[in-house]
Amino acid sequence: MLQDSPSPVWDTLDHHYGPAGDLPALIARCAGADPETADRAFGELHNKVFHQGGAVVSAAPPVLPVLLGWAADPGCRLRCGAVRLIGSLAKVGRQAAPRFVTPAWPAAWDGAVPVLVELLDDPDPRVRREVGFPLAQAVRAADRVLPALHRRWQVEEDEAARIGLVMAAGQLLRHLDGEWPAESVDWLLSLTARHEPAQRLAGAVALRRSGLGGRDARHIDVIAEALGRSDVGPWVDAWCGPHRPDRLAPQADAALGDDRAGRVRLSTLLLTGPGGPGAPGLWTAGEVMSRWRSPVDELLPRVADRLADPDPEVRTLAVELVAACGSRGVPWADRLAELARAPEPAVALGALHALSGIGDARVVAPLAERLAAGDPATAFASRGLAHFGCGPTLTRLLEPLRAHADVLLPLLIGRLRAARTRDERRDLVLLLAAWGPAAAPATGELLRLVGTEAEPWALDALVAVGTAPAREAVRAAGPDGPPDAGPGERHRVAVRYWRASGDPEPLLARLGQESADLLPGLVAELGPLARRLEPRLRERVGPRERDWNQVDLAHALWRITGTPEDAHATVVALRFALPGEAGIGRRAERSIARIGGIGPDAAGAAPLLRPLLTVDRRPVPGQGVSAIADDDRLCATVGRTLSRLG
Repeated sequence: MLQDSPSPVWDTLDHHYGPAGDLPALIARCAGADPETADRAFGELHNKVFHQGGAVVSAAPPVLPVLLGWAADPGCRLRCGAVRLIGSLAKVGRQAAPRFVTPAWPAAWDGAVPVLVELLDDPDPRVRREVGFPLAQAVRAADRVLPALHRRWQVEEDEAARIGLVMAAGQLLRHLDGEWPAESVDWLLSLTARHEPAQRLAGAVALRRSGLGGRDARHIDVIAEALGRSDVGPWVDAWCGPHRPDRLAPQADAALGDDRAGRVRLSTLLLTGPGGPGAPGLWTAGEVMSRWRSPVDELLPRVADRLADPDPEVRTLAVELVAACGSRGVPWADRLAELARAPEPAVALGALHALSGIGDARVVAPLAERLAAGDPATAFASRGLAHFGCGPTLTRLLEPLRAHADVLLPLLIGRLRAARTRDERRDLVLLLAAWGPAAAPATGELLRLVGTEAEPWALDALVAVGTAPAREAVRAAGPDGPPDAGPGERHRVAVRYWRASGDPEPLLARLGQESADLLPGLVAELGPLARRLEPRLRERVGPRERDWNQVDLAHALWRITGTPEDAHATVVALRFALPGEAGIGRRAERSIARIGGIGPDAAGAAPLLRPLLTVDRRPVPGQGVSAIADDDRLCATVGRTLSRLG
């Protein structure tokens, strides 16, 4: 096959890193005899031809026959990797906009499909487990691929391969524009009545993904039974399965899409069914509660029941999910206080996080003991997201506890002195900055960090602390920064200097430069002091869809002028920013909070913001269970803004 393929002029083609003239030598190394060298070369080939997806480059069509040759060669150790790479390219070719797909790809892909269909009968089950992935992308050849999948399923003995055949058929039907073949429809509909639990699960998930069978409640029962009672090992080996068994429940749950009632029912069955495991139910409950608001009242008590589960992993997930729900965890405060001293660090930290979120003072003593003991589990980076199963971050755990600074602050200062890594030192300083004046006793320790690599964070924290020695230290650092500071650092220094000294001139001079980025939030903070910047701001104002920067620009102008016209312009900008917004993130939330400062002159914003409080689908970007806390914070911000608007 490869000998019959015309040799491309590689230098005229491109991969993701530039001209493709280096690919022939790289392909030769992939085919070499040394396994380690071949694996490294294939990884490099994968990166250059596929990278992170998003486009099919011009080098992909001539590489495709090479990959097919490896996939079909029983003696090639790269067979499975080649099939996966073909599938990845085919998926991008199907999903990406035409301008991101090289014109030669469709014909090359059409020619590859028959070779892949032949691999359905390959003697190696590992290859048969993978080949469903690329074939699931062959929508234009569905009339040939679907019968081949069904034929192979009738004789296939490998359970993981059978699952892959079913899921490939479901995906093909989902994206098929023409009439669905009756034979394929009957095949998928019959699977939920099969004896084998893994096949019933595959059938139910495929039916939901393809849209076949609608929202039949029986699908939920099939999925719950399979997840609760069957061996999910074959799913991990299938191309369509998760990398870990414990991720199968969220994957099956995600196949239910917008069927909120079905997903709540699945979570309930997994949490409460006889003999059902707790962890899958907690994973699915976390996914559902992070997407919609209304399921929390129904699912949270069932989640809390798992706080007493004998399995530490289940208790960890349960306590993290209760913590994510903030003040709604109050009914289980006593149990959380007990778990705060659990021997398993993950359980204890989750309970501390939950107690912190509900403002329960019983968080202080066990947390203080851990900080005093130098517990490494309380020294983790604050910049991570609170994904389910990852535990609380330092900032999320301690930021709400500034009222207990008299007990906790000396311990944090001790941790800061003993910090051995840059990350831990930064996170502790950022936490002190978040505590603001409550961290005033830490002024001396922050001053000791001036002149070290932690100086920028320390100076920001000193500004937030606001003591006289802190302000003097920032003023002494001057408004310009070190001689080798870049423009961004010089800008931050000027902001810091103004906040500490009250002198805005160095900052205004920087903002007045034509090349300077006018940060509307900062200009708004300056208010009337920034009047000289008004002409440049007005040049940039103009409604643009989904542009929160326009909201902030209009608000900054109002802060300068105080006129009703600029207040109204802020409302108009908000109307443009809200429709179609993928998620109201921190950036947009800050914009909404600023509108509240305008007061009754911006009352027209109220009917635009009220729906954010009444929708069931959480209007925040999805980030696992952190979306629950993010949504709670958004609701609080919107509520305060509406109150201020009158």
